[in-house]
Amino acid sequence: MILEALEWTITPASLLARRSGLLAGQIAIRHRAQRCRALWHSHLTASRQAIQSHIQGLKRPLNRVMVMGSGHLHDCDLHSLLTQAKHVVLVDIVHPLELYWHRARSHGRLTLIDRDLSFSLSRALRGQTTVDEPDADFVAELQSCDLVISLNLLSQLPIGAHDLWTRQGQDESHIEHWAGLIVSNHVTLLQQARQALLITDSVVRLRGQEKGQPLIGAWQDLLYGVTLPEPDTDWLWTIASPQERGDDYWEERRVGARIIDPA
Repeated sequence: MILEALEWTITPASLLARRSGLLAGQIAIRHRAQRCRALWHSHLTASRQAIQSHIQGLKRPLNRVMVMGSGHLHDCDLHSLLTQAKHVVLVDIVHPLELYWHRARSHGRLTLIDRDLSFSLSRALRGQTTVDEPDADFVAELQSCDLVISLNLLSQLPIGAHDLWTRQGQDESHIEHWAGLIVSNHVTLLQQARQALLITDSVVRLRGQEKGQPLIGAWQDLLYGVTLPEPDTDWLWTIASPQERGDDYWEERRVGARIIDPA
């Protein structure tokens, strides 16, 4: 806890990232990834392979590649991207300290952009329910890239605002609608890119035992009813063990990689 508090203090982050809890959440993910290293290995490997397979299938060299939801880059090989593209743009609401070190050593080939990609948190913190449109500067940056990758981000985007609206006592049906709008707006944003690769989990289920009998729960939607094209490849991610969850169940998610065609 002391190390996490120190990291929270010294990590460059906006007031929004701090007040919304997303800085604390990103720091917690680092430690969770260490605890779940073996459990997450196949998922992280599949994510990296999906990116590399897509890039290798392209018929032209890459000038600029954007990764949205870069986080700690557990699921993306930054070194490989920098060998395959002239410039890499990483976008997240906050970037861990090690990426500032990589940027300093990249000879100007790595850009870090701080952005709330849900475009909702600042208003949700003020009790408002408006979901903003992406700002023009960010859209221009996205459209300047040859490839945009949305990386294990989509299902996470509504969580911060959803939690805030819930604590504020907003009507649950309205919250579900606004959360779905955040998800659909992200897909629309990807459609503005020259080429976009979307890697996301879309459904979740629990697996365990009840009264000594095996139990496999039904798949539950994570995207608030927003439908996506069929994935080009998909896999099962066991995201949490009973020990991690603090109960008797394993948590599994279905993850897919798919191309999002321009609108």
